Amino acid sequence: MSIGQLLLILAISMMAELADKTMIAAILMVRAQSGPRVIAAVSIGIGAQALIASYLAFFVRSEVSGAVLHEVSAIVMLAIGVVLAVVGFRHEEEEEEDLPPTRAPLFKLALIFFLAEIGDVTQATTAGFALSFGQPLLVALAATAGMTGAISVGVTVGKAAERIPRRWLYLAAGGVLVVLGALALAGVPVP
Repeated sequence: MSIGQLLLILAISMMAELADKTMIAAILMVRAQSGPRVIAAVSIGIGAQALIASYLAFFVRSEVSGAVLHEVSAIVMLAIGVVLAVVGFRHEEEEEEDLPPTRAPLFKLALIFFLAEIGDVTQATTAGFALSFGQPLLVALAATAGMTGAISVGVTVGKAAERIPRRWLYLAAGGVLVVLGALALAGVPVP
């Protein structure tokens, strides 16, 4: 695999991740976690998902229906969107002043990002590159670097957006995910 191919994988993964649901999770999470912890969790969770996608695609080839993966992804987006919207509606702003930042264990943060990538377009892209280039480990590393770079942008933006009330962020994130999930179930391609 050439350097150009690795850079192509990195660039496409980064651009695909910029408008992704994982970015929403990172922006919300950075309000209660330090930026470096979120980026480390992203690298672990997304990296594990990229490895799985690459090797699974490489070994299984085209045995699994893309339609099944698409529907599972849509249902996960809808469920997460509804949960975020409910949290947003129930959240009281005066609580925000009293809550100290939490320090969740790194493996829990990584698990959140791992689950957010299930059925994701970047997971499918990573699998496709693994099929095309036949080197799943290198593909997974390049995809992880690209997606982590994109999430780093989200973490920076999330820190800058700390003045926005949490309720609005939860409602906006929940609304976006519900719309994306509904569109995906309706057969409309979503990021």
